[in-house]
Amino acid sequence: MVHKTLVDFGDAALVGAKAIVEGLIVPINPNEPARSHVYFHNNIFFSRAVDAGVDTFKISQGDRAARKAASRDANCVGLLHRFDIDGLHNLATVLVDYLGTRLVCQSIVPGILQGEKTHTLLCGSVEATQPLSWDEDMHKLLEENLGRGFMIATRPVPTLPLSDERMALIQELRAVSPGLSGVGLGSIYKEKKTEVIKPLTEVCGPVEAKGIRGSDQRNYILDLCRLTPRDANWVPESEGGTGRWEAVASTNQGNASAKTKKYVPESLGDEEHTMAVFRSELVTLLTHKEMAKYLAAKKKKESNEQGKKDGDSLKASGGDETDVKNKEDNDSTNKIDAENEEYLKSLRLNPNVFLPNIKSLEGIDDEAFKQIKKDEERVREAAAYLWGDVLPTLTLEIRENTGHILPVDGKTLCDTLHQRGVNCRYLGRLAALAIEEEAKDRKAEADFASGTAKSLPRRTMPLCWLELLECEMVARAAKHVLDSYLVENGNAAAAQPAQTVACFLSAILSTDEERAGETELRLKKSGAAE
Repeated sequence: MVHKTLVDFGDAALVGAKAIVEGLIVPINPNEPARSHVYFHNNIFFSRAVDAGVDTFKISQGDRAARKAASRDANCVGLLHRFDIDGLHNLATVLVDYLGTRLVCQSIVPGILQGEKTHTLLCGSVEATQPLSWDEDMHKLLEENLGRGFMIATRPVPTLPLSDERMALIQELRAVSPGLSGVGLGSIYKEKKTEVIKPLTEVCGPVEAKGIRGSDQRNYILDLCRLTPRDANWVPESEGGTGRWEAVASTNQGNASAKTKKYVPESLGDEEHTMAVFRSELVTLLTHKEMAKYLAAKKKKESNEQGKKDGDSLKASGGDETDVKNKEDNDSTNKIDAENEEYLKSLRLNPNVFLPNIKSLEGIDDEAFKQIKKDEERVREAAAYLWGDVLPTLTLEIRENTGHILPVDGKTLCDTLHQRGVNCRYLGRLAALAIEEEAKDRKAEADFASGTAKSLPRRTMPLCWLELLECEMVARAAKHVLDSYLVENGNAAAAQPAQTVACFLSAILSTDEERAGETELRLKKSGAAE
């Protein structure tokens, strides 16, 4: 029943999105700029995945980051659906990309359109300049479910989380832009002067998340743009990142460097990279690895002490070995469970590290600031595990044909990467590793042909692997370029999408551009043939 409802919701959202892009539905806020228009049709709320302004509380800036944030939110909603958490609800969410425009289609929190008295903000903040709300029951619900299920650590954040520079920019934009609604910073602090605002607020989840109690008295969680930390490999080294990409770009590797240069990002300062986060599968793999290492070390330590404990207990009991052993086994089991649970809790990651426009905890709470630094180091270790362990292991599995996992198309390629906790933004790194493996194979063949080597490797790198990676990169890049063509000049190209798409595909797939003289000659030949 739930599946059928979601399928019907997706069909209705698709019909509504097409009607909106074609101009058949009137927005509910026609006086605001077109990019800020929102729509309500067939009990579905539609909005564009763009950075519409400064009023809404958000961390990332720019249209590219907003587009990626919408994709992350939809992915997190899907993960919550799988967990089916009792007492915590979310909205049906569908993303529709149509003629270069991404629309976010969501169901409605009951009562949210009938005024402030019909719903209650439990946690998070809606306005950019408002302090974070906090509710004990909601926080406990998030901690017991999101914290345990997704390995999310509970950490204090500033109650007014945006940095002073960001707050000053918001105030300035509100002063010069009459179209922006909301009150200024002075009014905010004036309204709150009689209320004591704590400097820190405990948060379990992304700081942008909002918990709302609707008119049906159910708790809803919104804006879950991430459930895992930001990938430190895609954070500039000057801002605390691992510096892996900078090292690859600066390292001279001879001929291999020229081939792999096109797979290295030019800069990590892209606004879209602020939404580059780990996959939940990677967090699960890393947690299993750390727990297995911890349990193995603990078992070895206990086995060394077991002989001495048995001898001391036997002397104290007067020779009743069976009763002593049963009692110690029960006590040991309870103790081990508690210790394991405590260590597992220490492996949780903080999703609010390496975020731009966030106020630092330095000078507010020194202990919390030290904890944030430890969390950042944990995230760097996870990024190093992904770069130095997961990616080379996957390349080796492809080379050795372990498990027969060689993908045959882009869909199976993405599924293979996601199962191992690898995001598709690492296609370039995998291609660089594939080039290195192919270079080793060519060298081995040359050595064998010259007589330097007496044998060839049993396994070689499949040439189709690099070709498949490159095809997927081209297809993904082409999608973004085509979207930019369709939306430029006020969506003028979207009026004739068939012509635009045909010209674009011809430019990509053609081997060379035809000159004017060649065109005339071809037309003359075709006319003469007729």
